[in-house]
Amino acid sequence: MLWYYRIPRPSGSRRCDRTFIGTTAVLDSFFLPRQLRGRGLGNAILKTFEEEGRQRGCRSAFLYTVNLPDFYTRNGWKAFGRTPCDPPGAFRVFMTKSLEARS
Repeated sequence: MLWYYRIPRPSGSRRCDRTFIGTTAVLDSFFLPRQLRGRGLGNAILKTFEEEGRQRGCRSAFLYTVNLPDFYTRNGWKAFGRTPCDPPGAFRVFMTKSLEARS
């Protein structure tokens, strides 16, 4: 089963697309302009994505990022691989997070 939708966009942000494939929530794209960072908005959007995945029965979440792996790591995500991408010297970092309830 596949679900796809876009969450409402905060003023000035580009987009946040999400896909749900079976029991995995996939964060397709998430961009927050620099001027909106540092206010907790990114954390709130990410937490909303994670909660939506849980409500849909997802047990895990997946994403990749090119320039902000530290942001996701601070939010409990774990890197499991990387591959070179453009611009030269950059890497696409693949990350996952368990959405299962913690005891």
